[in-house]
Amino acid sequence: SIILRIWKNDQADVITTADAVKKLASSIQGNFPEIETTIYEDKSNDVRRQLGDLVLNFETGLVLVLLSLVFILGFRLSVMISVAILFIFLISFIFMKQFGFTINTITIFGMVMVLGMMVDNSIVVAENTYRLMQEGYERKEAVLQTFKDVLVPLLVSFLVISAAFFPLLFMSGIIGKFILGIPAVV
Repeated sequence: SIILRIWKNDQADVITTADAVKKLASSIQGNFPEIETTIYEDKSNDVRRQLGDLVLNFETGLVLVLLSLVFILGFRLSVMISVAILFIFLISFIFMKQFGFTINTITIFGMVMVLGMMVDNSIVVAENTYRLMQEGYERKEAVLQTFKDVLVPLLVSFLVISAAFFPLLFMSGIIGKFILGIPAVV
């Protein structure tokens, strides 16, 4: 028996690499039926599952934020906020590709953290807007006042989170390479 172990390089995508290996193994099996090929420890299944979890969490979070904001802010503004969250994710995927990051366990973990922070910030905005509307503000006035009230706290929150993750960008060695995707994505 021959065991062939395949690793992807730093820039390779685990899903693309695994699919290419499966295609090659299938080709070998087709050309040489007397040879049995078996794939073990396929890490792409974990990444596919985690990517599916990320998409599910994103969809669930987006729907929950959209529904809660519809009741508080109205349909149009809640759709705008939800679309903004969607574009933030799309932009982050573009930046990840531009800076050479692939979709893997580490970057997905960073994306889940970012999704949580975006939902939390959306809740802060919605709660403050709702409070102002309960105090008698019109919807538009409440949104504008919320922007004035929570801009600085949300900006400080972003800066504190960035300050916490910034030093991780400069870690060296194997651990530094391993976790680089988390602070880069966050």
